[in-house]
Amino acid sequence: MAGQSIALPSRGQQTLAVLAFAAMEHDTSIDTAALLDAFGAEGLALWHGSVAGFVCGAPAEVAHRFIYALDLPDGSTLAALTGAVPPAPATGEAVQPSADTLVGADLERVIGRTVASLEEGGADFQPLLSDETALSERALALGQWCQGFLYGLANTTRRDLLEQGELGEVLQDFAQISQAARGEEESEVAENAYAELVEFVRVGVLLCFEALRGERDRWPAADASGESVQ
Repeated sequence: MAGQSIALPSRGQQTLAVLAFAAMEHDTSIDTAALLDAFGAEGLALWHGSVAGFVCGAPAEVAHRFIYALDLPDGSTLAALTGAVPPAPATGEAVQPSADTLVGADLERVIGRTVASLEEGGADFQPLLSDETALSERALALGQWCQGFLYGLANTTRRDLLEQGELGEVLQDFAQISQAARGEEESEVAENAYAELVEFVRVGVLLCFEALRGERDRWPAADASGESVQ
């Protein structure tokens, strides 16, 4: 994923509902366990980091199109999971949603929660990370989350903006976490260090979202087509 730009469908191909970018309260119906089963802790973290990066770097409509075209860990896309609803049988019997449809709906809820929490000040924002795996696996997932976040920003924000001031320093730290969060041993000290890193990442995302607010507002109409920003 990293280092590659995303080929986006045209607006005509993206007739998706605004559900994912509507203001939402916390949705307790998200089946996180099913998402972890489908994509694994690292894959889900990489995807959610990318979502947060797109949301920080682009206006909602553009971020929406990036996210739905983004490769999921299993090689599909959210557009593929949610873009086609099978017709009801001629008998009129109810159609049971497929596993893919349910996963797609859960991913949409995650996106909606992410956007709402950032737009409302970030008090409820949290990186989507499993807390039920070994510390070494959680550390790897955190590294993947940071890698995804940097990827989302790199596809939506001019490079010079990402290298300046406090924002640049935070993103340099994210890059280090994406490479260094490996092989942690189980201990109370290591657990505390991991918790501090997660909080650092959480606060860093809030800083990025606020620092880039003006840039999101100034996106020209030409860029709103969804082309990656170089």
